[in-house]
Amino acid sequence: MSITLTMSDGSLTGQVIQQFKIQIPTSKTTARQLIEQRIRQEVLRYNDTETFHQFNGLVTPTEQEAKLNGYEKAKPKKMIDADVQYQKAIEAFSSNRFFLLVDERQVTELDCELLVSEVSTVQFVKLVPLVGG
Repeated sequence: MSITLTMSDGSLTGQVIQQFKIQIPTSKTTARQLIEQRIRQEVLRYNDTETFHQFNGLVTPTEQEAKLNGYEKAKPKKMIDADVQYQKAIEAFSSNRFFLLVDERQVTELDCELLVSEVSTVQFVKLVPLVGG
């Protein structure tokens, strides 16, 4: 039985930047599966829209993808590859470029089993690199 989770992107100060819902297949999951479902669903939403808009996902498309897409309204929108975005997100998690909190507990392992429900909180906290070092 699939469940609907509310996910959010947040800052280190606790500010919620955006909030959205995703479907996951079962209440038993892992961080890897949560990341994959998020990426696939946000890329699908982006690719399914007819009009141009900035992609605002967990990880940003590569510079080459951004250049090709132009992110300008005058150019036709290009599709984003969910597999590429998923790999980038796994790399970002593994190199601590974002934290994943499930029910206010930090998840540090991709394949650790998690039990979630529709009232669970799932928050991605992106870390912003310091300018100049």
